[in-house]
Amino acid sequence: MAEERLSEEEPMHPFRARHITVRYPRSTTSQYTLDCLLPEIQEELPGWTVLASSGSSSPSSDAALDDDSDQQQQLGAVQWCDYDLINWDFLKLFPRETLVNAYPIRKALIRKNYLVQTAERYGAKHGEPLSGWERLGMPRAFAFTLGFADELDELWADELWDLAQLMAVHPQKLWILKPALADKAQGIRIFRDSEQLAHIFSSFENFHDAPEQHHILHQTWVPASQMRHWIIQVSSSLPQYPPA
Repeated sequence: MAEERLSEEEPMHPFRARHITVRYPRSTTSQYTLDCLLPEIQEELPGWTVLASSGSSSPSSDAALDDDSDQQQQLGAVQWCDYDLINWDFLKLFPRETLVNAYPIRKALIRKNYLVQTAERYGAKHGEPLSGWERLGMPRAFAFTLGFADELDELWADELWDLAQLMAVHPQKLWILKPALADKAQGIRIFRDSEQLAHIFSSFENFHDAPEQHHILHQTWVPASQMRHWIIQVSSSLPQYPPA
């Protein structure tokens, strides 16, 4: 009866029941993801059919790699895809009938400066400005915008004022600088005072002037003028996690 009901309902929707769409861009990282994902889908959803970007129902990792020429693919009731390849229009039209593997608005979670704002607003919503950090198990962070090293002096009297006060009270603490939009440890640096932070931003600007002197940091160098958005957090050797 259930199968008959599904077959009757299927023409009413622009997607296929008991089918899962898997799409990822062609890259080494995507291949690794698919090699882990597809066997799990087969094991956990044995009665489901995998729809790859090529339109093939064969659950092969090669077929699940995105092909720009394929724009008319029929979707499954579940989309397990790279964020940029998810068809959000279908999710808006059928929010109760379709599932995806990502939040519709992920910037508040993956962009570090937006995550800082989210935690602060979460705390304010619960009545205490800092409760957001405590509730989420996150170290307090300071978000700021900087494109060039010479802008740092003004920031100490503006966006980084609270941080400057903490650094004056705790001169031995270590702090972590992180670009908001970078990943894979790009641009992450540790410092103790304002002079070391200024030196870090100067090194980002002067890297191309003398690359042979900075070969050790080459793998994690970032251009400050392109990053622009940053956060600073206190460094902790024993991070605390919220209770389950």
